[in-house]
Amino acid sequence: MAAKVAAIQELLLLIVEQITNHMTLYNACLVSHAFNVASTPQLYKHLRWHDKNYTILIDRERRCLLLQQRGIKYVRKVTLAITKWQGAREQRARTRGSSRICAAMADIIHQCWRIREVVCEGISPSSEFWRRLTVLPCLESVSVAFPRGRKTQRPYLHLLEGPFELIESDPEAWKHVAFAKLRRLSLLNISDPRVLKYFVLRTMLQSPELEHLALSMARDDIQASGDHKDLFNWLAGQYMRYKGHQLRVKSLQLGFNVVAGTCVPRMLKCVDLNVLEKLSFYRSDDWYEFEANGENGSLVLSCASS
Repeated sequence: MAAKVAAIQELLLLIVEQITNHMTLYNACLVSHAFNVASTPQLYKHLRWHDKNYTILIDRERRCLLLQQRGIKYVRKVTLAITKWQGAREQRARTRGSSRICAAMADIIHQCWRIREVVCEGISPSSEFWRRLTVLPCLESVSVAFPRGRKTQRPYLHLLEGPFELIESDPEAWKHVAFAKLRRLSLLNISDPRVLKYFVLRTMLQSPELEHLALSMARDDIQASGDHKDLFNWLAGQYMRYKGHQLRVKSLQLGFNVVAGTCVPRMLKCVDLNVLEKLSFYRSDDWYEFEANGENGSLVLSCASS
């Protein structure tokens, strides 16, 4: 009898793994105890907040109710994708809402220790939010698409200042491994590199297992000057300065305005070509893709598209 029950439970697990609709999973949890046991991990595996439901996140009572659910231990991925803000004045609602959402997310992350992936679109994570991410033992991927526009980011970019830009005055601080298992880091639509470049650098320095790095500037930041206009080479140079070796990643995706010029040798002077497998970068309205040549450790142009 026990063997039959185990076989049925295993079959249910295989079935619910194919279900992606949250409402269907929720209804499955109500069918029976066996369905509940099988469906609960899949239901809580990926928590999503977007334009239509983000108010649930900042409602303290509803958030506390969520954190009391036994399924919260199954959370592996969290997605925030907010492009429209509810309020009479969108700019004011965005500024106030971002701070409240970051505080709420810090609260949730504190309870969900097994999160492996975090995706943020339209939100600038606060320093507290990011600090909570650094202590997640299983975190493997972080992707942040900052709100478009310098004016949009400016009201709360100060949240990322402070400890992240003190590398020069405290050179030993970065040696603490914060992201022990982080393999993918994606930071897109950066509008103010003067603030964020130290934040990005410190994250890279504290991620010994980093394999995939993606960076891009916001299109309205064409006025950038100096090393801000060549953000990647500055980051890679500083990385080599502090680590004592070249940047060791398997893939690089460098978007709008991150690199100056299309000189690949100069771009990769601080990158270990024996490790790099794929390079994609955007310049002059074209995408260039290179793949590694395993025989001599060089890169070969595989695709160029508009």
